[in-house]
Amino acid sequence: MPTEYDQVVEALRATLVENEKLRRTNARMLSERSGPIAIVGMGCRFPGASGPDELWNVVAGGQDVVGDLPTERGPAWRRPIDIGLAPSGEPRHITSGGFLHDAGSFDAAFFGIGDQEALSMDPHQRLLLEVAWETVEYARIDPRRLRGSRTGVYIGQMYHDYLDLVHQSDLRLPALGTYNFTGNAGGMLASRISYTLGTTGASVSLDSACTSGLAALHLGVQALHLGEIDMALIGAAAIMSTPSLLGSLHATINLAGDGRCRSFADAADGTAPGEGVAMLLIERLADAQRLGHPVLAVVRGTAIGQDGPRNGVHTPNEGARRQVIREALDRAGLSCAQVDAVEGHGAGTRMSDPAEIQVLLDTYGRERPRDEPLWLGSMKSNFGHAQCAGALGGVIKMVQAMRHGVLPRTLHVDAPTRLVDWGSGTVRLLTEARPWPGGRRPRRAGVFSFGLGGTIGHAVLEEWPDPPREPFSAPQGALPWILSGESPEALDGQRRKLHDLLSSRPSWRATDIAYSLATTRPQLRERTIVHGATEEELLRNLRTGGRGAVRPGASAIAEAAEHWVRGGEVAWTPLFDGLGARTVDLPTYAFQHRTYWPAPTRT
Repeated sequence: MPTEYDQVVEALRATLVENEKLRRTNARMLSERSGPIAIVGMGCRFPGASGPDELWNVVAGGQDVVGDLPTERGPAWRRPIDIGLAPSGEPRHITSGGFLHDAGSFDAAFFGIGDQEALSMDPHQRLLLEVAWETVEYARIDPRRLRGSRTGVYIGQMYHDYLDLVHQSDLRLPALGTYNFTGNAGGMLASRISYTLGTTGASVSLDSACTSGLAALHLGVQALHLGEIDMALIGAAAIMSTPSLLGSLHATINLAGDGRCRSFADAADGTAPGEGVAMLLIERLADAQRLGHPVLAVVRGTAIGQDGPRNGVHTPNEGARRQVIREALDRAGLSCAQVDAVEGHGAGTRMSDPAEIQVLLDTYGRERPRDEPLWLGSMKSNFGHAQCAGALGGVIKMVQAMRHGVLPRTLHVDAPTRLVDWGSGTVRLLTEARPWPGGRRPRRAGVFSFGLGGTIGHAVLEEWPDPPREPFSAPQGALPWILSGESPEALDGQRRKLHDLLSSRPSWRATDIAYSLATTRPQLRERTIVHGATEEELLRNLRTGGRGAVRPGASAIAEAAEHWVRGGEVAWTPLFDGLGARTVDLPTYAFQHRTYWPAPTRT
């Protein structure tokens, strides 16, 4: 019979075992929270690029997408914009830039917003709503599944001039006054997304000028590490509703005469006005792997800081900027020599570019072999200076570059600027596209940005390998593809977008498409099915709009699809068990746009 002493020993032994279990659990949770953050979704709107894949086509193809002024925004834009006098005393004007000419387009009905409210809403809110939806779909997640989730929303911003345009217009609708505040308040940029998606995490709009996007990313990463949220939408948007600030911008940092950024070039003569929207969906890497979300890349480390003491509010502090880079690398657990490339700020001015290059020479350029330089570039040479959206656009660019194994070239470089000593460190300008070999170690990139007023941001990214593919087992009988939309026009748009994607994709599996359509896209009001016994038949019916026939001996999936198209609910995932199906990239929603832009009566 156990003695009292034996019972005490046994109790102590059980306590020690339990403590060890708790220690391991805590260690695992701390490791998950302090580990890399996965980028699982991306979305954007830039001139000539309505998504991440189009952005890659622009930068990889070396395209210059700077264009004319957005004259559709009213009379103030229909003449050259006066920005002051040149040193010679001659008037200077802006006639081009990287503008989003469809910034007034919005699918208000999709989001349950009436026309009067949509007209009162700043285009930042409208564009961010659509891009947020696309970003979640890009992550192969039905956006409606975020309702009630601890998803944070962090949005960078700069401009608030749309309300001026509304006040200058001939609109006299009483209801506009009701919506003007919520439609134009800066804090509503993040809150509108949280409200629409029904998320409960932190909802923060912030303005640190051109660094707003990286500041939003830093806050989202920190919140994930602290366990405050489970996912985060990180975004930034810059739209100039009126040209009123261009003159002030020129007086502050100088605008290029032809509307093009000559990033880091000897011929750099000023920055170029640009616009854009960019967004990421991020979560802890361990969660992304557990949930089967696609990991596009990981964020190894971020840091933000301030220029601090200096000669003027616009004067850079190189010491502070070096410190921010080192903090991001320390958080990443990496040395300068372990990063291959940096997407620089590259505004194209003769003050900011040399100072930026010197900081990179003094950090990344001092700890690497001469035959392994840090490669430097900037997408501002393609799109213009998209201001607070530019840095997150740079993140998307570098994620795509890692996935494609190519470093795109920087445009408009006659020669690297002579205002710095390039020999003081091992940094080289990407005047030509270069292969980005992988295999020896993961590809890694930095994204560097600084804002008017001195806020600095840096992020360190790393590629992540695709998971191994499961064995494939083709189902018996007809294989349906289900499509839905909020209107017949949207449904037809979904069909056309899917056909265009599959026609341009060299290889795809019908089962993967069927599984992804059924499990990663919302099941909306208007519904149809595309049947086909072969991939060729499916694609043909998709092109012609035909539904195809359900053949005898149809699979359980086909029978479920017939029930679904009549409005029924289906638990799709169990039907695909054992088929080796996996989610793949699909087109995002086919928004049906109307233009919402008030016509001013005076300029």
